Amino acid sequence: MHQDSIYTIALKYGADNTHYGITYNKLLTYLKSKNIKIDHDFQRYFHVWFYENFYVAKIYPRIKNFEWRDDSLSEKVISQCDDDKAIITGSAHQAYLEYEELKQAYKSSKQASIIAISSIIIAIIIGLTQILISIN
Repeated sequence: MHQDSIYTIALKYGADNTHYGITYNKLLTYLKSKNIKIDHDFQRYFHVWFYENFYVAKIYPRIKNFEWRDDSLSEKVISQCDDDKAIITGSAHQAYLEYEELKQAYKSSKQASIIAISSIIIAIIIGLTQILISIN
């Protein structure tokens, strides 16, 4: 069974809470409740990813201008926004919806393949049965 990535889970959580918003710290708590651990090395990257995909007015423009890449936007500055409400961005929400549609299409395709194979097997059995009956 396919397991969703940490990003997909985060986007789903954000999409489900579009009207209320989420905070970075609430997201971390939610991920921990799902037994998802974020190690220290991954944390900075995930931290920046969150603010690229969730809008917080006082930091979003700086994140989008890539200021974090030249260290002018320190971890301390980013962390000051961790309890501020963030709303999933339109592009992140669209990407999540497209992922969900693709996942549903894959599931439907798999079901259609099973039905098609079953139909072929039934047709072969009926055909062989008719041949055996006509021989006798």
